[in-house]
Amino acid sequence: MAKTFSYNPGAKIAKYRKHLKMSAEELAEKAGFGLTRSIVANLENGRKDDLTVRQLMAIALVLHVSPADLVFDVTKPYYEMVLTDGEGFEAKALAWLAREWFGGTSDVRSLNAHVDGSPLLEGGYPAFFDQLVAETLRHRSSLHVQLAKVERELAELRKTAQDEGRRPDEDAERDANEKIRALQAQLYTTDNALRSNGVDLDDVGAVF
Repeated sequence: MAKTFSYNPGAKIAKYRKHLKMSAEELAEKAGFGLTRSIVANLENGRKDDLTVRQLMAIALVLHVSPADLVFDVTKPYYEMVLTDGEGFEAKALAWLAREWFGGTSDVRSLNAHVDGSPLLEGGYPAFFDQLVAETLRHRSSLHVQLAKVERELAELRKTAQDEGRRPDEDAERDANEKIRALQAQLYTTDNALRSNGVDLDDVGAVF
């Protein structure tokens, strides 16, 4: 039978805060959302363990870690974490699987959660639209990064040729332009697929 570990975000907060040599007051001031030095202290000494989602995200950002880093103990991957504590409904899952699910890198089917030894999910599963969109957005971001890289390389190729008083290498220029057109075509297809599913792609000024 797997051991169970306790949810204790305060210990992780203290660990990362001290690593950054940051005071509890500074952490509270930067994170905001109602946090104070005394609330941070109560979290770290275990007198308090409840945080709003906004507070959790804000603290994680200020401490330069992910929200999952504050919730899960990766040194105990095969311990179980209690995910619900409803009356007669205590769902558990292995810590490392729960972290993957919490971080959005796996869906609830991969969580393998159970209640009193019985699988939590049985039968058919709903379509995981949000995860599919997230994966497509990651692919879209990768395409933007690749496109920007090829465009920079092409600009550098042309500038070097101009500085040296010659024409750019035709083969290299043609290859770069072909890559750019191919990436732009992939982006067009990807953007159309996302927009057709109601995704707002107003990303002017976004950093990829």
